[in-house]
Amino acid sequence: MTTALIIIFCVVGIVGGSIFWVLPSPEERRRMRLRQQALAAGFRVRQTTPEKLDDALKNLEANAWRTHFYFKAIPASRTPRRALYASQGGELKQQSISGNFPHDLLSDDDLRELSSQVKAVQITGHEVGFLWEERGTPEELGQVLQRINKLVVAAGGR
Repeated sequence: MTTALIIIFCVVGIVGGSIFWVLPSPEERRRMRLRQQALAAGFRVRQTTPEKLDDALKNLEANAWRTHFYFKAIPASRTPRRALYASQGGELKQQSISGNFPHDLLSDDDLRELSSQVKAVQITGHEVGFLWEERGTPEELGQVLQRINKLVVAAGGR
């Protein structure tokens, strides 16, 4: 009888452990809610590393398994253009700019506000997006999305 109970408890433990292992943790659920908030605002999300986003970002310190690129597509530009801002010493600094971008595309206020939240901002002829580690709150993400949406409109999107 006791051997049968031990076997039953072991089987229930294995099955129960497997189920709980598959379920998302509270932290994973929080990050999923952030991604859903961005998707609802018209953004897309993909997991990436800084160097995959751009070679100029290979020295950027970021937690590779938690870094995501939130971006919004804009109508494709006929002329190649690209602007990249990356975090240096806690501030976003312009890394490169090419094409027909106004040099004041991001105001000093935008850069200050975004610096506390994101690792990089990239603007190309077909998308505007930001790289971050999903450490913020929904309110902070909302502020970042608003600022990036301003960039989308300035870059020719909706």
